Amino acid sequence: YGPKGTLDETHVRFYTRPTFIQLLERAGYKIKDMDYTGLPFEVVFESVGKSRLLRFVDAFYFALVKFWPKMFSYQFVAVAEMTKYNAKDGEGLIK
Repeated sequence: YGPKGTLDETHVRFYTRPTFIQLLERAGYKIKDMDYTGLPFEVVFESVGKSRLLRFVDAFYFALVKFWPKMFSYQFVAVAEMTKYNAKDGEGLIK
């Protein structure tokens, strides 16, 4: 773990695409659209877009994300709307 990125101290759980969808649906959301992001190369390499090589790598990687999102995505982004909450037996009860 470090001060930034996917392994920073604010991340407490990682999700796959199916578990992310399951989490949203269990919370009562209906997914309207799903998109993906690529690796934030500017952050990883602490660049502000000055490197032509880094811009090329970023564009190439983004093409890979669009071609095969399950393999190359960095994050899943969902657009969802609230429908209802489906709690499991005992879920959410305070004892």
